[in-house]
Amino acid sequence: RVYQNVVKNALEPQWEVKFEPTSYVFRPKRSTHDAISNLFNNLNTNSKKKWVFEGDFLGCFDHLNHNWIMQQTSMFPGSTLIKRWLNMGYIEQDMLRTTTEGTPQGGIIVSPLLANIALCGMEEEIGIVYKKTYKPNGGYAIDPKCKIGRVLSADDFVIVTETKEKAESMYGKLTPYLQKRGITLSMDKTRVTHIEDGFDFLGFSLRQYNTGQGKKLFIKPSRDSIKKAKNKIKDTFSVMRGRPVKEIISVLNPIIRGYGQYWKHVVSKKTYDYMDNYIFLKVRKHLKQLHPKKSRKWISKRYFKKPHHGGNNRWILTCPLTNIQLLKMSWIKIERHAMVAYKNSPDNPSLREYWEKRDRKVFNSENTLDRMKLARKQGYRCALYKQTLQNGEKVTVRNLEVSTSTSAKLVHVPCIR
Repeated sequence: RVYQNVVKNALEPQWEVKFEPTSYVFRPKRSTHDAISNLFNNLNTNSKKKWVFEGDFLGCFDHLNHNWIMQQTSMFPGSTLIKRWLNMGYIEQDMLRTTTEGTPQGGIIVSPLLANIALCGMEEEIGIVYKKTYKPNGGYAIDPKCKIGRVLSADDFVIVTETKEKAESMYGKLTPYLQKRGITLSMDKTRVTHIEDGFDFLGFSLRQYNTGQGKKLFIKPSRDSIKKAKNKIKDTFSVMRGRPVKEIISVLNPIIRGYGQYWKHVVSKKTYDYMDNYIFLKVRKHLKQLHPKKSRKWISKRYFKKPHHGGNNRWILTCPLTNIQLLKMSWIKIERHAMVAYKNSPDNPSLREYWEKRDRKVFNSENTLDRMKLARKQGYRCALYKQTLQNGEKVTVRNLEVSTSTSAKLVHVPCIR
């Protein structure tokens, strides 16, 4: 893994320059939210692109052509190591099985970076061309003359076109691209749809609706994504049955925060309310099982309070011992995601100011108020090592117990790492 990380650190900056701007997964400083924002820009109300080619590679990571990958990395000094990693095989049921194709998943470089290298080049095959824009921020945009847009996310991708015929022609246009890489399309998951019929992508539902103000594109959490979240919460309550409220809250809060943060950049208010009601019913059932002989009035007086940050809702689950509270998704602020610009890479030294501003904005939007205050006080640097906090790592708050020399009193000093 150490060797793979060394090779990745050397190979990734070289390929970040070559990767297409509409490729977002397994790349530094890019996320699925960038992919969704790109689709919103391609399919908004003013766009002529209304037809969608939903593509899915069949067993993408299992069937990528080794020769194609080696051809792309032939000029890299560590290509011999890459070849060995691709051919190293895997152990299943105590038997070593060879790998003559595909990128084994789970490694630092073998699956994420090499898969991206193998899949690079789709835009050129289908005829997407970029031209320089003369807006204040500069950059590049897809040439309107090509009438095609694309978003790639791992083995899923979306191509948007102006006509149905153009979308259906993608089956033929992608043939040479697929043959070189040794993969095929999944016919069950690949289809052509109109934006008014809608489609799901990366856990979101994208669809154009007829409203009183004309046609509008709305992006919402998909039904499958909501169902997955409900099942996760349901399973949590099943596993934690009979456990104290303190433990329930400590397990549920990260789940609630995780799904809420993932959905917060789209139209999610109704979804937040729905999930809050679902969780409340599960909480009420759990408390009734925890205290079967107690009245509802006793339970509500013991376990429910108003939120610590203010508000009149007195039905917030609160631990009577530690006073910690269960989060509500509706507390998460919905805000639009700022898409990463064109081919901007964190390895480009001339874009240092751009990434510092962007990272600070992401940091402030994804961390709680107490963390933000501490970070601001420390100048967005670690108090111990003086390194910047905007390096992609998760920020955690720990209490350091410091004993004074004049007394036995303990002073709790919050520190960000």
